[in-house]
Amino acid sequence: MLIPATTLIGSVLLTLLPTLSSAQPQQAAVGPRVLEVSSVAPEKSTQLASLIAEIRRQADAFVFLSGGASRMREDHQRQLLGMFEGLGLVAKAGRRIAVGDGGTQAGIMEAAGDARRASGNAFPLIGVAPAREIPPRGKTPLDPNHSHVVAVDNPSAPAKDSWGFETETMYWLFAALADGRPSVTVVANGGGITLTEVS
Repeated sequence: MLIPATTLIGSVLLTLLPTLSSAQPQQAAVGPRVLEVSSVAPEKSTQLASLIAEIRRQADAFVFLSGGASRMREDHQRQLLGMFEGLGLVAKAGRRIAVGDGGTQAGIMEAAGDARRASGNAFPLIGVAPAREIPPRGKTPLDPNHSHVVAVDNPSAPAKDSWGFETETMYWLFAALADGRPSVTVVANGGGITLTEVS
């Protein structure tokens, strides 16, 4: 018997993440709040410290998404959207979760944004992307359904194609968000950068 992806991920997350008494506050959809930070000494960034404190006040458990953005078949993207509806189910069931990913309007990240919108913005969704690749400096669009996007300026990144140079800062941030609290990572699609993130 096949189990729908939405039911499966919802069941897995409900099992792994703690039951909490209060539901996640809903936020109005106005597009992500963008913070530009340096990859140098992120632990000294007052912007990141403020973001970490804000999200940890809203969430007691974390889901991190790793996966590809490009060349994703439309049917696969629909499957991801169905699976990520489980995130909304988890939040509406009273689990105070936050979700982290790459923040752009493609692939796994767009599917997560669509799921957040469909849930009534029931959970914070934090994207992390290289500042040189997203507006106003780059051309890759941000997903409008994220609550926050951290634009990482890495001085060692090449002028062109700086994808992957935000990864160290991303995982430093995600580790700080999840410190001492339950977390789970979902991996879908992707290539070399995704494999690096997983390792």
